[in-house]
Amino acid sequence: MLSVLVAAAPACSRSSTIGAAASDAVPPAPAFDGWIIKSDTVIAHDKIGAVAARLGANVKGLRNVTYEVKGKTIQVNVIAAPDSTEANKVYVSLTTAKAPWAAVRKGDVVYEFVGQNDVMQDIKTAHDKLAGP
Repeated sequence: MLSVLVAAAPACSRSSTIGAAASDAVPPAPAFDGWIIKSDTVIAHDKIGAVAARLGANVKGLRNVTYEVKGKTIQVNVIAAPDSTEANKVYVSLTTAKAPWAAVRKGDVVYEFVGQNDVMQDIKTAHDKLAGP
C-alpha cells in the first residue's frame, strides 16, 4: 500500500535541523507500545505544497515518522492543518482513498497510517488507540 505522501520524503529535512517555526507547526510523533521510531522527519514548509494539492487542502505542517513494529515497517504521516475545515478536507481525502482505519483526526491534525498488508492488524490497533478518548 502506498501513501499519497510518500512523494514528499525526498524533499525533507531532519527534525533536528529544521527551524522552530516549522517543527511547532506539526505535533510530535505519536507513541505506541512496542513501536520503535526509526526516523522522524519534519518536511520543510516550502516542500509541502504538492502534498497539500494532492490532498485538496491547506497543510501547515507535515511530519513523516517510520516505526519498526515486530520487525516490520509502518509509517505514520502527521498532517497539521491550519483549522478544522482544512483538517476535515485532509481526513475526507485520505479516508475516501483508503480504509477508514488508515487515518485518525484529532482536532486540526490528521494521522495517516501506511504499511503493507502484513501490518494491517498492528495499524488497526494503533488507530483505535489514537482515536480513543
